[in-house]
Order: sequence, then structure tokens, then C-alpha cells
Amino acid sequence: MLFLLYLPPALVDLLVGSFFFVGTVRMAQSGANAVVVSAVLTVWGLCYMLTSLAAGRLARRLSAAALVVAGCALIVTCCAAFVFVPSLAAIYAVMAAFGVGAGLFFPSYL
Repeated sequence: MLFLLYLPPALVDLLVGSFFFVGTVRMAQSGANAVVVSAVLTVWGLCYMLTSLAAGRLARRLSAAALVVAGCALIVTCCAAFVFVPSLAAIYAVMAAFGVGAGLFFPSYL
């Protein structure tokens, strides 16, 4: 039964990987050059890194479960919004928000 503890992070990892793949493919299909396509992953990484630092500190003061739920809610919102985003700027915004959601989820889950 202990494996159930690791199921939510594994599922979110799968979601992050698929989000990266779909986001970069959509940008490439829109005609964006390689720098623009790869920079979206840098934006995600920066947002994730900065949020992780803050979430690690907040998890000690606040309820870690609340941060996990907030991260999941933001991830679900980003997934729903990602279906409807039409432009490159919107993809960047959704990827940044997705990085914040993942940054809230992973440090708090530990």
C-alpha cells in the first residue's frame, strides 16, 4: 500500500512531460523558431524554481496539504486553459502558471 503514496507525484510527472511535449509541438507547428520554442521550457523552469523556494518555506509555516491542493488546482486550471490558448504569448503564460503549480505541488508533497 505504500506505493499509493508515490502515485500522485508520478501522475503529475507524467502530466508535466506531456505538457512539455504538447506545448513545444504546438509552438513549432505555429511556425515559431527554435529559440522561441525552447525558451518556453526555460520560463517554466524559472517559475518552478522560484516557486519551489517559496513553497518549501511556506510548507513549514502553513499546511503542506493546502499547498499541494493549491498546486493541483492550478495545474488542472492550466490543463483546461491549454486547450483554448491560441497564441504564443498565451502558451508562455500558461506554461509559467503551470510552473508555479508544479512548484507548489512537489516541495510540499515531500
